[in-house]
Amino acid sequence: MKAKLKIGIGQLELFDNDWQRNLEKVRNAAAEFGAPLAGEPAGVSPFDGGNTRRFKRGNLIHTLLEFLPSLEQQAREERAMSFLMRPGNDLQPDEAAEIFSEVRAILEDPQFAPFFGPHSRAETPFAARLPDFEDARSGALVFGQIDRICILEQEILVLDYKTNRPPPERVADIPEIYLRQMAAYARSLGQMFSGRRVRCALLWTDAPRLMEIPEDLLARFAPVSSPEAR
Repeated sequence: MKAKLKIGIGQLELFDNDWQRNLEKVRNAAAEFGAPLAGEPAGVSPFDGGNTRRFKRGNLIHTLLEFLPSLEQQAREERAMSFLMRPGNDLQPDEAAEIFSEVRAILEDPQFAPFFGPHSRAETPFAARLPDFEDARSGALVFGQIDRICILEQEILVLDYKTNRPPPERVADIPEIYLRQMAAYARSLGQMFSGRRVRCALLWTDAPRLMEIPEDLLARFAPVSSPEAR
């Protein structure tokens, strides 16, 4: 599936989840966009001896969240434990069970279940060209890979995983770089799917902790139209 909509003199594209086929397009967009904004918190390094298992744990949680939602609920534990107990993961049974328990709690939380529902898709390449915005680094070109998106009749749900990043305790402490990222996604998707509410959330796999970003906070960091476009 590929959705495409003309927006003024720009265009927005939501690619299918064939990441390899669309990788060149996203790379080209990245080259045009330039270096990422400064300000992203340092991640947990896999080369820091004290963080090795923590780093691996975050990556395992990320992987489980990618493939478990597509399975029937009763089949998830068996598949998850089979994956976690592979020799290369170097986990004890109790450690694997703890990781699965945390992931299951996220998937079965009624508040966030729609993010992982039957209409959701994982690892979706995304690009939005919005040349009518004055800040080229946050609005003129939005690109990336949405970790999870769910397109419903009344709303669009967007979930971004922050793997091996220090999780804040409060929404107010989310780094500005992430707020701008999600605000740009929300603004672009809101124009593509006019009339539908766009809900955005971050999932910190280091905790793990799922944190929805209020719409009024996203609005504060949304790309601003140039005077000519208003």
